[in-house]
Amino acid sequence: MHKRVKFIIHKKRNERTGLSRYSETLLTYLDSSVDPFEIDFKLPLLLKKVFNHLNIDVESVLNHFPPYIHMDDSPNCVWHFTSQLQTIILNYHKPITCVVTVLDLIPVVSEYKEHSFFQQKLYNLSVRNIKSADAIIAISDWTKKELVKYFNINPDKIFVIPLAVDKEFKPYNIAKDTEEKRILYVGSERPRKNLGVLLEALSLIIRTDSKITLTKIGASQSLSARKSFIRTARHKKVHNNINMLNYVDDIVSEYNKADIFVFPSKYEGFGLPVLEAMACGCPVICSSATSLPEVGGESVLYFNPDKPEELAGAIERVLYDTALRNTLIQSGLKRSKDFSWDNVAQKTTEVYRTL
Repeated sequence: MHKRVKFIIHKKRNERTGLSRYSETLLTYLDSSVDPFEIDFKLPLLLKKVFNHLNIDVESVLNHFPPYIHMDDSPNCVWHFTSQLQTIILNYHKPITCVVTVLDLIPVVSEYKEHSFFQQKLYNLSVRNIKSADAIIAISDWTKKELVKYFNINPDKIFVIPLAVDKEFKPYNIAKDTEEKRILYVGSERPRKNLGVLLEALSLIIRTDSKITLTKIGASQSLSARKSFIRTARHKKVHNNINMLNYVDDIVSEYNKADIFVFPSKYEGFGLPVLEAMACGCPVICSSATSLPEVGGESVLYFNPDKPEELAGAIERVLYDTALRNTLIQSGLKRSKDFSWDNVAQKTTEVYRTL
């Protein structure tokens, strides 16, 4: 590469978000000439305690929507914003040569109001700058179509580079409980994740098999969403069949322990957990919405995200039809190999070379 690339990294902070995993993993596969620029804003302890008392995670906001930082605007420097949120910097900085990766446009296009008024304003200040980028990386064809539709961006400057699965995600020989049937879901409880349909489906299938359980892994990302999830689970009388974990040290083992991975989301920019589950040899049932068919291809069982009875039927088929299970497992393992970080890095480097 003739130009120096400044690659912005989002600080992980013990969370399995798409943003942190994308930036940190991709950097390890890129050419060594790429210069990492880590965003890690920290408040003075006293201020942090004050905001924590008010239940406001200001550090998280600052790391997602970074305030002013000095940026090299020389013609030989290319900045790679690894999230559309980081482009808020362009509101108070003179033009620079830049690439921006767009993970999704959920706050702009989704019917679900998942952000506070303040966060929504910050998001709006960020995404309006996407158009000014010299090149845009979309992580799915769906996201590219959304960019063209809502921002009227020239499709020729949008490069689709799907995400990939880490090499650690692979099948293990783990002894499973032969009596208990374990459904796994990985993600938040935000409304677009559509967990009400999953809980309704669970209530239908435990009528005939009470040993079916749901393991839900991931922070709620919303206090009201967590309360709603628990309230619905109790109302559907499935709370005793649910194991909720905010964080696990070994997510790969959890995929391997599961009999089925279910992903009922109504809106995704990509859908990385679907890919991770397939790579671990876990049969996948997922919604047919937005970008998910791009990830699952013909290797997962789809259902209408508005029909819990359809999901219940799909779960029962995969649990009790050995031939279907084995087909999904083998097809999923093969499909997951089509998504590699080497390929992501190669295509990203090609984008840099266009500038």
